[in-house]
Amino acid sequence: MSYNHQEIEKKWQTKWAEAHAGQVHEAASRDNALYYLIMFPYPSGSGLHVGHVESQAAIDILARMERMRGKNVLCPIGYDAFGLPAENYAIKTGVHPAETTKKAIENFHNQMQSLGLSFDWSREISTADPEYYKWTQWLFLLFYKNGLAYRKKSPVNWCEGCHTVLANEQVVAGACERCGTVVVQKDLEQWFFNITKYADRLLAGLDGLDWPEKIKSMQRNWIGKSVGAEVEFVVGSDALVSASDSLKFAPELADAILAGKKTNTLRLEKKNLQVGDTAKLFVRSSATEARAFAYAKITGVETHPLKEISLDLDGHETYTSYAEFLNVMQGYYGADVSLETEFTIYHFEPTVSIIPVFTTRPDTLFGATYLVLAPEHKLVDTIVTDDRKSEIEAYRTAASKKSALERTELQKEKTGVFSGAYATNPTTGEQIPVWIADYVITTYGTGAIMAVPAHDERDFEFAKKYQLAVKMVVKPVVLQNVMSKDLGLSHGAQSSIEIVSDCFTEPGIATNSDFLNGLTTKDAKQKMIAWLEEKGIGNAKTTFRIRDWLVSRQRYWGAPIPIIWCEDHGAQAVEETQLPVELPTDVDFKPTGESPLVDSVTFHNVKCPVCGKDARRESDTMDTFVDSSWYYLRYTDPHNASAFADKSKVDYWCPVDLYLGGAEHAVMHLLYARFFAYALHDLGYLNFEEPFVKLRNQGLILGPDGEKMSKSKGNVVNPDDVVSEYGADALRMYEMFMGPLEDAKPWDTKGVVGIRRFLDKVERYVAAWQPTDLESVFEGMIDEMKEQAKIGIRRNEVLFNKLIKQVTEDLELLKFNTAIAFLMKWLNEHRREEEKTNGWMQSHCSKKQLETFLKLLAPLAPHLAEELWEKLGHMTSIFNESWPVFDPALIVDDVVEMGVQVNGKVRGTISIAPNADETTAKELAFANANVMKWMEGKEIVKIVYVPGKIFNIVVKE
Repeated sequence: MSYNHQEIEKKWQTKWAEAHAGQVHEAASRDNALYYLIMFPYPSGSGLHVGHVESQAAIDILARMERMRGKNVLCPIGYDAFGLPAENYAIKTGVHPAETTKKAIENFHNQMQSLGLSFDWSREISTADPEYYKWTQWLFLLFYKNGLAYRKKSPVNWCEGCHTVLANEQVVAGACERCGTVVVQKDLEQWFFNITKYADRLLAGLDGLDWPEKIKSMQRNWIGKSVGAEVEFVVGSDALVSASDSLKFAPELADAILAGKKTNTLRLEKKNLQVGDTAKLFVRSSATEARAFAYAKITGVETHPLKEISLDLDGHETYTSYAEFLNVMQGYYGADVSLETEFTIYHFEPTVSIIPVFTTRPDTLFGATYLVLAPEHKLVDTIVTDDRKSEIEAYRTAASKKSALERTELQKEKTGVFSGAYATNPTTGEQIPVWIADYVITTYGTGAIMAVPAHDERDFEFAKKYQLAVKMVVKPVVLQNVMSKDLGLSHGAQSSIEIVSDCFTEPGIATNSDFLNGLTTKDAKQKMIAWLEEKGIGNAKTTFRIRDWLVSRQRYWGAPIPIIWCEDHGAQAVEETQLPVELPTDVDFKPTGESPLVDSVTFHNVKCPVCGKDARRESDTMDTFVDSSWYYLRYTDPHNASAFADKSKVDYWCPVDLYLGGAEHAVMHLLYARFFAYALHDLGYLNFEEPFVKLRNQGLILGPDGEKMSKSKGNVVNPDDVVSEYGADALRMYEMFMGPLEDAKPWDTKGVVGIRRFLDKVERYVAAWQPTDLESVFEGMIDEMKEQAKIGIRRNEVLFNKLIKQVTEDLELLKFNTAIAFLMKWLNEHRREEEKTNGWMQSHCSKKQLETFLKLLAPLAPHLAEELWEKLGHMTSIFNESWPVFDPALIVDDVVEMGVQVNGKVRGTISIAPNADETTAKELAFANANVMKWMEGKEIVKIVYVPGKIFNIVVKE
């Protein structure tokens, strides 16, 4: 008969709640502190699914075990409550996201409590709570004030289905990960976090993490470090250009300069430039780096005090007053600047454009036979010839409708159009054509590539298609002393060029490359970089595939970005005393491509914090991954009203010792959380850089049909139904028993039934136990039986200590399935032993081993373990007990069961010391009646004995 799981579970869940089980506080010493965490769930309206239960049960088992081992374990829970599903539901039904989210959280809370999870419920958080996103906004402002958050116009991923932008990581196979709509490119002003600043450190930090190698590899690939060189190609000149000096500009001014709208610049320090000189123009890509984009002729040089320079100087930015003019100049040059300070005005006229190109193979520069620009490249409009404009415009329009994945997919045929322009190969002086092709994207490198078709498969296919020149400049090492075919390159598109049938992409020996000839690829790279730097037309460069994190979203259900826009003062941070900036209620959720906040009067009508004039709030909200990038910090101090968390509490608990969650978050949440930790460390708020010391992934739980669970397939398993019919302990243990935690596993209700039967066995076993005096059992036994009984007792002690060792070690390694298997095996073997000894073995294990068995079972099946512990007469919780510790002296077998074979077939068993000599083994074997029956009347030919393993008697038949 089965025990009443519903009654037992309700009873113990009530007791745990009254006792505040799982609730923890900081101790004087951090020595025993552990922080165990699962990736918090999105509270969907459909409630918990069995995949949630898998990670929740796993972390709860580990937390319960470690508490029994004396650890002070923080194991909290909360809700990643912002996001599109609630907003989309509001669009369909008109029910406000706050209302549906609140109901969903209540449901999740009740469902998790029904599973007997020992979370610290006093720390429960929701990212949609204003008291939480107040600190999300505070962190945004912290980043903004320290140059880590900024706004710029950029090609972004746009989802027509969701009417919002997506981060690169949210585009899967060219489509929106949320709704499946094909993603297109749009140029929009958006907010970004400067994660690329940390690219190198994020990459290096992976080496020291105890994470699955697959996850670390995915992050390495996403960060995508490439080492090579940046090379300048000049468009519009058939010779190398030399400059007298340089002028550097903010990135946003480059377009105006190339379009002839900005024709002069003010400088405090005089440059080495006179009328008629050539200046090299750069844009600053960072405080320490700049990238050339054009050469310009100096057409005029003037020097005047600031007060005499016109506020609306032709060809320069204009100002409304000298106070504003002075403020801007002081921002550039410091507070010492006054209206009396003399500035030099340099008038200039761009003459030729520069196309910077990043390459990982600078050794092949002599073989560059054409350039390719991304359709969005800022120089396209400048260099394209009139006869090509309409064709290129049509091509750019078509490219804008493709996703980045579609454009760069290797298997797809490459397309392109000739711009009509030529650039100079700086090594050969030859003019090479400039093409526009959508397989080049602006978000990697410089948005332009030098094509070396003889040594790059993609370039080679493109060259074959459009009959472009191919020049071999690297030969295999085996050809070093053999004459190789020189395909050469004459001049221009009219040359008759032989196209080779294949390209060589491996390292080799430089050929057809002047001063590089004969060098290995490695040496040729270094020599070419040195040559470029000497000539001032290139330099060593490291680039990363990762782009800055686009964090603004044109949706409602997210944390508002705490910025105020003023016509006079631009973007201004909301004052900290005004946080949180709460979401308004007077909104229309229907997506239009703009944030629903745009039309909210109550939200937008604000004053500029600088001048007090009418202003507007930023209408975009933050990517929900911002909320989840720091939530683990809030758990350490969730009710703090004056900081995101008290630093002493963060220092006590963090970093997280074990983080458990899905592998699908490898290049989004996990990377973003690491970035936040690095940034907060640098800003003095954290004493660690890596947030999660150890990471483990749980695999998907598939439907009974082996497919991913979904409502449309009708294969969804509701955990509430399983709890109702079989009990929470059975559900928890079944999900842990299905297979290795990290593997995908199909659901099988028969497995739940099997686990429930095991729990029923445990309950019956404990209920049937009766204490017995072992000495009274021995009375009446003959000496031989007593010795055999003592051997059995010893063997049982060894087996039990092995059980403690195996279960403990397997739980530590998250091998839940094998830990459960050992518990099952021991119980089954022990019951068989009882049957062989007419039950006296039970009386021996009852107190010493039965209670220990329950302790081992307790983290896995907490409700039943508590109930049985109480039935054994205990007045306090089993989780107040210490975790069992095995005796090292009792995990070595003193006695083993060994089969005795006659002519290779087992005819009996003997109990023997594993290192016993052959004489002892022979005496025991020959004392076995069944063995002797098979030897009767037969001649023994020989005996084969391997101590502890084999005793085989070979007889003549």
